[in-house]
Amino acid sequence: MVRTYEVLADFGPQGVSVSSIKLDYRPDETYRLSESLRNGIFGAWEEYSKSDERLSNSLLVNLRKVGNTESGTSLCVGLSQFMDYYAMKEFSDKEDDRIKYGFSEEDVKSLVGEVNVLSSFPAVLLEGDDGVDNLLMGVKGRETLKEGRLRLSFPGAGYLRADVDTSVSDGVTSVNSLQSIIGRKIGSETGIMPSELDEANVLAIVRDTYPGSHKNPGIMSVVRSGISLEELIGRKGGAEDSWEHKGSYVIVPLDKEIISYFIDSDRSLGNVSIPENHAREISGLGNTRNIETTGKSLFMLFLAGRRSFGSEFYDGLLEKYSDSLVLE
Repeated sequence: MVRTYEVLADFGPQGVSVSSIKLDYRPDETYRLSESLRNGIFGAWEEYSKSDERLSNSLLVNLRKVGNTESGTSLCVGLSQFMDYYAMKEFSDKEDDRIKYGFSEEDVKSLVGEVNVLSSFPAVLLEGDDGVDNLLMGVKGRETLKEGRLRLSFPGAGYLRADVDTSVSDGVTSVNSLQSIIGRKIGSETGIMPSELDEANVLAIVRDTYPGSHKNPGIMSVVRSGISLEELIGRKGGAEDSWEHKGSYVIVPLDKEIISYFIDSDRSLGNVSIPENHAREISGLGNTRNIETTGKSLFMLFLAGRRSFGSEFYDGLLEKYSDSLVLE
């Protein structure tokens, strides 16, 4: 299957400071669905939630548009529901479900256009003993959504939630700073405290769009932590959402040759096994020689490679895998 992505904003190889990205909450930008569409979603949600008891509805932050200001980039956001988001993914992937619950193709197109729940997608950088940066990765657990289950991803990624990522002051609701949102989610999954993170750099805002993907825009960032690997491993089981990644962390050195082989081994791309001598340099990989990534994780590897090795590295990957990965 070809992996397709829509790049909503690209901030270049080194990205921009997270403080230049403003989350502008506007209640009037929250979409409204027709009564028939809303009733259909309710009916579908009742069935979906019965078949998977792990599903629960919640208010999420929804991206409306990306704009520029004098001080940086402004993301105009409103609200969505997980119920709407889940229905959008299911209906756009499964024609049988769309027909079963009485939705037209135009209905689904409307949902896809309106429902763009925003996620934070950071890559945590850890400094190795040799001074080379390492990417912190892990395998998604069985209790996560099926789109990512048992695939390699980046701990700390997650949807922006209205209950914890917004605050009210003098009766006015606003979205918390992006740095605090990044720190909250990383902390909940890894135990790394916000004070142990440097300021994040945002590389891009990207939506994965292919069937079976999460189909939502992610704020792709990198953030360094000075925590040691030993300390990180010691905290893993104690983090509130550590269940989201099972087993050992996968620590990938940002060495040009190693990361190239690592990307080439992805089953959706080259599916070429990582040479044993390079695999030994990747902690937590075990006997695995070919990786399976979530949609955004694969693209983050491209972006992290561009940040470390330049645009030529990134452009070369896009050309090499133009039949397997397409930017829309």
